[in-house]
Amino acid sequence: MKLITIFEQIELDELQGISFDARVWSQPIRDAIKISKNTPNPVINGKDYPKEYKTFPIDFIHFKIDENYRNGAEYKEHESGYDNNKQYHVYFIFGDIANDSAINHELKHAFEDFMRMSKGHQGLKSTKEGINLFSGDFPKFMLSQKDFQPISTLVHGLYMTSKIERSAFSDTVYDEPKFAGIIKYIRDLIEKCNAPRIMYYKEPGTLEKIWKEYKESFHIPITDKFNNYIDFIKWACDEINYKGNITLKKLQKVKYLGQMSQKKRGK
Repeated sequence: MKLITIFEQIELDELQGISFDARVWSQPIRDAIKISKNTPNPVINGKDYPKEYKTFPIDFIHFKIDENYRNGAEYKEHESGYDNNKQYHVYFIFGDIANDSAINHELKHAFEDFMRMSKGHQGLKSTKEGINLFSGDFPKFMLSQKDFQPISTLVHGLYMTSKIERSAFSDTVYDEPKFAGIIKYIRDLIEKCNAPRIMYYKEPGTLEKIWKEYKESFHIPITDKFNNYIDFIKWACDEINYKGNITLKKLQKVKYLGQMSQKKRGK
């Protein structure tokens, strides 16, 4: 029996959480962003890239370039999927300087969606998290300049620690194994999500006002379920602490594997 070296084992472990199949489209997308900044509705024809298409068969990649996103990106799960001719379409928004980390993060979402739909299952938008957290006015909330603290922090924290995002953040951390921004953010988030402390430092009348204004501005299923801010804050803090610790454990492992992989390559 052939012995597996430590570095070969690391590569095997990486495959458990990192979608190398998803990121095959990263380079074609980067190239397309560079030459399509003044194109209204740029499209990548997947079959023009046979090697990438064989690995991750997307027929058409549709994307918009929005300078407001800067180095970020967004996967449009509500628009992506099969058309009537069984061709697979994926939709993105990219910042004009979208980096590898952001592109691969969104490609991971797209890949997981494809893996579900190609097997006849419903996409990520139809999962429990997809319905409860990512539907309704959630996109509007994420783009809004209005701040409803501490409610805003809790809603954003539920998004950051969700199972859907946890998976894609693994790819982000792998791309930037020395960048601990996400890990630090999750740690800080867990520290902030202390229900007794939140309610101690905010007057009940102030919290009631903020909650009412938030509910009037956004209708998201995950918060529509709650009739008062007390129940929501208690539940959200428990949820973020529980899922946040699962997220930290996964991301720290991926970061370690990424650092070992870099050492192997002599970087």
